[in-house]
Amino acid sequence: MTPKIQGIDEILPSESMEESEGAIQDLFLDHEIRVIDAAVGQGKHGKYVLITLIDSDQKQRICHSSSGVVIDNIESMKMAGLGKDLNIVCKCVKVKSLNDREYFKLVKV
Repeated sequence: MTPKIQGIDEILPSESMEESEGAIQDLFLDHEIRVIDAAVGQGKHGKYVLITLIDSDQKQRICHSSSGVVIDNIESMKMAGLGKDLNIVCKCVKVKSLNDREYFKLVKV
């Protein structure tokens, strides 16, 4: 699993920050979205992902995440064909681990 990074501004290159409307967990927590494409990148201090999605108002949006679990989820979706001929309907949810640590992940709807 990709390690959790705290400061997104330390990870995303400035051009990616300008593209993104914000973190997926801040914008779409517990909302159904349709992920249509994503790009995983490597910043100075870790991985990040830029996610292109369709929100519940049918607007195309771009957001980001540096959550290790979300990055792992996106990498799995890309291996399954995301961005080619596959769109995935999912939600970003907050999950509590067995040791009471909270993290974000994408779950298919």
